[in-house]
Amino acid sequence: MKKFIFILILFTLSLLPGQSSETNNKEAKEIGAIPGLVVSKVTDALVAKYGEAVRERALKGVEQAARLWQTPDGSPSDFENLCLVHFSASDQDRESLFNIISKNYEVLRGLFNKITLALREPLDMDTGTIHPVESLFGAYNVNSHLEEDLFQNKIAFITVLNLNFCLSPFLQLRETK
Repeated sequence: MKKFIFILILFTLSLLPGQSSETNNKEAKEIGAIPGLVVSKVTDALVAKYGEAVRERALKGVEQAARLWQTPDGSPSDFENLCLVHFSASDQDRESLFNIISKNYEVLRGLFNKITLALREPLDMDTGTIHPVESLFGAYNVNSHLEEDLFQNKIAFITVLNLNFCLSPFLQLRETK
């Protein structure tokens, strides 16, 4: 399941223009639709609330969420609120969050698969004459807007904020140097 979530995030990010996580002036740089000052403010607020031990993870999670945030997702204030409310500081909270997200992704994917199989049954099995509308139902993709919906309801942002998947092979390479 970890692999699926990682692939889902990579796929989503492949559709977005790249952003560098390093800059000479982090305070002035905008990351996506979020000003660099907001990223710094949110990170500092999380560190003030949970302690210095979370700084690196908080910064990485906030930056990753900021890269994905677009103007239709809300204002910088909405972004700040999401991060402050949904940041999981402890390992136990993050593990619980991961388990909840994993379970629900599996439920969604499993039920989407079940629906797809049921809609395709007349096409894939010999059940008699196929009505033209059955071909249309068989071609229907119930899963086509899942990623978009997960961003609209903010689950995708909460995922990248807390679970710190590396969103780009280039960032991962840079971090290993």
